[in-house]
Amino acid sequence: MRVHAIRHVPVEGPGVIADWANSRGCLLTEGFALTESYPSPDEVDLVVVLGGSMDADDHDASPWLETEKRFIADLIRAKRPVLGICLGAQIVAEVIGGTVRRGAAPEIGFYPLRRLAAADAHPVFAGIPDGLVAGHWHNDTFDLPEGVPAAFSTDLTPNQAFALDNGRVVGLQFHLEWTDYSLSVMLAEFADDVARGGAHVMTPARIRESAHHLTACHDALFSVLDAMAELRFA
Repeated sequence: MRVHAIRHVPVEGPGVIADWANSRGCLLTEGFALTESYPSPDEVDLVVVLGGSMDADDHDASPWLETEKRFIADLIRAKRPVLGICLGAQIVAEVIGGTVRRGAAPEIGFYPLRRLAAADAHPVFAGIPDGLVAGHWHNDTFDLPEGVPAAFSTDLTPNQAFALDNGRVVGLQFHLEWTDYSLSVMLAEFADDVARGGAHVMTPARIRESAHHLTACHDALFSVLDAMAELRFA
């Protein structure tokens, strides 16, 4: 199985997704969105759209977004599973007819997810339990198009996840892919985000102390990826 990950910034890579791909015997390739170079939908079986620090709706600052969104739209039409994470979820939300906007406040750290009724309608979410403490690092959020309900929420962010086409298209505003190493890189690279503080921004110390939640996050992500991999051939 061919898995392709789209990076937007060098420091936000596939994380534990690489471990999943290796354990399942998948070929994992990576591309950098700013190069505007993508494989054909026929050359991939699952695409993961990773996070980044840019705004998903700012085409003036990031003109390469247009090419990326066309590629994602092509994947969806070709029935290739697409998983968007954080910025990636915002990009996918726009492609399916939603809108991206600034959130009420930054959400950075580890916070519990509230499982909503829509999650039960999608087997792809079966492995994400109510109350799972997931990683968060975002300023923006998205509004979903009519007919696509949110599957998870947090106290700050109503739309934390969605799925459509029986789970072939999934967006996760939160992070399940972080590893101890990638989290340390995030804390170093985006230290200013944390330093500004806020009611929903944990201190670096609290974030590090909360890293024990990563094991449960990885289990949940493996479940999502396994379900999406099966859909490629359904």
